[in-house]
Amino acid sequence: MTLYHASAGMAFPTRARLTTTLQSLDVSSAGQGAVTVPKIRMANLTSSAVAVDLEVHGASSSWSLLKGGQVPGNGAIELDDVLLGSGETLKAKAAANDAIDIHVISGVNR
Repeated sequence: MTLYHASAGMAFPTRARLTTTLQSLDVSSAGQGAVTVPKIRMANLTSSAVAVDLEVHGASSSWSLLKGGQVPGNGAIELDDVLLGSGETLKAKAAANDAIDIHVISGVNR
């Protein structure tokens, strides 16, 4: 479930609890040109390591930023300075339902 979302020209957080289904993170550069995502933090709510996939999706292609990245039990990992091109969105999933909270600061236009 997304709690907050990005707005054009301003930095706002997007927060979600990941499932095993690839889900959009409500972070997009649509109509804004390039957008910098300064920080993505993924926190593990369980005591066991959980794998996470984070992808960028464009109109005709997609690619992985993180594929099978292990978030340690009761730990967190961060990605810094991700650039989304025009029309691109972020999507994520975890290997276990309700185990990973993701926090994305986005909306800083370039």
